[in-house]
Amino acid sequence: RVGYQLIGAVCKGGHARALVAKMRIVKENLDSLNAAIAACETRFPPTPDAEAFNKAIAAAEESVSLTFAGKPMAGVEEIKELLTKAKALEKRIREEETVFTQLEAALKAEDEDDCNDAIASAEALTPPFENDIIGQIKAFLKGEADARAAAAVCRPR
Repeated sequence: RVGYQLIGAVCKGGHARALVAKMRIVKENLDSLNAAIAACETRFPPTPDAEAFNKAIAAAEESVSLTFAGKPMAGVEEIKELLTKAKALEKRIREEETVFTQLEAALKAEDEDDCNDAIASAEALTPPFENDIIGQIKAFLKGEADARAAAAVCRPR
């Protein structure tokens, strides 16, 4: 009987340590996912740090299956929700990166057709992509339209 009491306390302590270790993993993954999502809120420019973002997503995907005593760990549902949000954000960042690159190239080339296509691509995203570069392109297009109008007025008949 004494032996059982001693072994029982050791086993309970082992379970508690295992639970605490798993809870730390859940907490670390929640914190890293929240930090990665927050770091990507402001983007273009600069381009978000995709490596840290993807690392946080990979770690969170591993911890989604954490269980203790046959039940999912507390916090796993929150990780699943954040993971869904992070994957949607990752998809949005890829779309925005493509559009931003197109906008930069169009502005650099100073081609009206490219500028109009780039603005159409930015507005086609849901919600539409908003950035200072769009204002620069619209100002360029307005300047070109004004120059054409001024040239049309100055032509002799």
